[in-house]
Amino acid sequence: MRFLSGTLIILSLIILASCSQQTYDNVTDYRVCRHLATKPSHNIHNGAMIEQKKKRNLNCKQYHDRIDEEETNRRIAKSSSRRNTNKFEMPKRTFCDSYGTQISCTTY
Repeated sequence: MRFLSGTLIILSLIILASCSQQTYDNVTDYRVCRHLATKPSHNIHNGAMIEQKKKRNLNCKQYHDRIDEEETNRRIAKSSSRRNTNKFEMPKRTFCDSYGTQISCTTY
């Protein structure tokens, strides 16, 4: 039993270590530049992206206008979506009155 739990721990550590050493060789130049332009410097993948930029000798200025336009459109879409509204809306209430066999309801 002890051998089995030890083996399980070692295998878990190997799997975790292999996941943390992700390479970005298959990422496009544009995606590397977009990541560096839009993500904060403390992002966990930032170091690997900087390394890719140096390795490929990238000049991200060629993507500047495209990234800027996409980010502007993303912000506009996000700010105009209904769920992100900053307006305070009072909950609607419905009041009903009965007059004999008829019921009349009003929503405020």
